[in-house]
Order: sequence, then structure tokens, then C-alpha cells
Amino acid sequence: MSPTTTPCPDQSVLLALAAEDVAAPEDRSHVAACPSCRRTLRRLRAEVVHLRSTAWAERPPPPTGQTPLDDPPDE
Repeated sequence: MSPTTTPCPDQSVLLALAAEDVAAPEDRSHVAACPSCRRTLRRLRAEVVHLRSTAWAERPPPPTGQTPLDDPPDE
């Protein structure tokens, strides 16, 4: 627990904040005041950036006639 008055948010909350910048206002204010949560958030953001860049770099090209966002045709 941090020196703030509220308990540290769950790792899933910090991951959501790292990946999508989504969090409740009380979680944001806690992270702003908690050195431990800020360190964890920096680490998680770095991991998210790495995973996203690796996923796009290793993704196979789409089948001919499809863009990456197209759904495969129904069969």
C-alpha cells in the first residue's frame, strides 16, 4: 500500500490505464500520488508498447483482397 489514503488499484486497473488510458478519477488521483503505482504504470506502458510493436511486426500479411481490418468472408 502506498502513502496515499486509498489502497493501490488492482493490476488490471493499472493495465487498463497503461493500455487504453482508461481509469476512474479516484484511481487516476491515487496513481498521481503513489510512487509505487507510477513505477508500475511506467513498466506496464513500456510492456504494452513493446507488445503492440511486436504484434504488428510479426503479423502475417492479410490474404489477397482483404485489408487487415476486414473480417474473413463467411463460408
